[in-house]
Amino acid sequence: VRSTISEAKTTDHLPPNVLNVLIFLQHFARVTKLKPSILHTHIPAYVFDAMSL
Repeated sequence: VRSTISEAKTTDHLPPNVLNVLIFLQHFARVTKLKPSILHTHIPAYVFDAMSL
């Protein structure tokens, strides 16, 4: 299966399940005083930035 850039799916919003997980992770990190750098080793910061779009 070949995919091209013109056929790529793009979306301006994140699915609700993804948003829920990201919100949970942000709250979890705050409560446990987890450093953002540790969280961002697994989930890039730009993913969290996409929540505010």
